[in-house]
Amino acid sequence: MEVSLTTWFFFKSDTAGNIKWLKNINSPGIDIGYQVTPSAFGGYLLTGQLAKNNGNYFLARYDTLGNVVLDIHNTVTESDEIAIYPNPSSSNLIITGIGKAGESISVYDLLGKNVLNATSINTSNVNLDISQLASGSYILKIKMPNEVITRIFFKN
Repeated sequence: MEVSLTTWFFFKSDTAGNIKWLKNINSPGIDIGYQVTPSAFGGYLLTGQLAKNNGNYFLARYDTLGNVVLDIHNTVTESDEIAIYPNPSSSNLIITGIGKAGESISVYDLLGKNVLNATSINTSNVNLDISQLASGSYILKIKMPNEVITRIFFKN
């Protein structure tokens, strides 16, 4: 196994410290892992930020053997109409580009629990107070008339 400064190791050990499985995640840049959380469906959720592609955020779900079963990346491009900043944030998220067509915003923790809602969006810029949330990784869902837009953000 080739190891570089940009290799992550993701493993599970037993109570005696013996490694049951080990996965390495190689990356072309310096990425940041934010949180590993046991999944409500078994396995684990890993969140972080990729150095490539303008610092896109990701959420990956692994099964109990360390195999990837779900991989979600925020795709941030110049033409992306919806922006969320600052990310990470400690108190407020500003969400721009929703337009007056946004119906609701929901925030979920990594276990899938709905922890925050905003409804009746009547402006293109929303200031979402996240100060009461615990530090960690969250999934933001913006319900529009014809689609649901999903983003990942981090509360510090």
